[in-house]
Amino acid sequence: MELERTAQACAEIFAAALRQGRALSRQDVLARGLLTAHEADRALKALRAAGRIRRSAPSSGAEPRAVRYELADGSPAAPQRPAVVPATSRKVSFDALLAAWRIRVLDATTQECGRVAHVNEAFAQEERRELAALAQEGKRASRRRTG
Repeated sequence: MELERTAQACAEIFAAALRQGRALSRQDVLARGLLTAHEADRALKALRAAGRIRRSAPSSGAEPRAVRYELADGSPAAPQRPAVVPATSRKVSFDALLAAWRIRVLDATTQECGRVAHVNEAFAQEERRELAALAQEGKRASRRRTG
């Protein structure tokens, strides 16, 4: 069993075939024996993602397997990976989205969090008072029984 080629290697083989000067379909590449069906699909996906190929004009309405492709710019450069958005940009855009939806995020530095902590403390104090009152009531009841 032969090892499968990487998507980039498959894309380069497909691009090399296109560089020979004419538009090719997936079926043409398969007929030449350059790639397997799976490798041709991966190559097309990688080349489309990198913007290196475009549909040939006569095939704009053709069936998906009969579409003919040509190089978009003729450059022999390897397919480039999509740009990764830095984490700071994602955070900024996420914060903008929350602001657009008028959602306020509570964290340790916001005043609301202080209010929540204050409310929690108030409940705890109230609970302690109620327990103390119950304890006092219990003592009074036991005094009445003994006295």
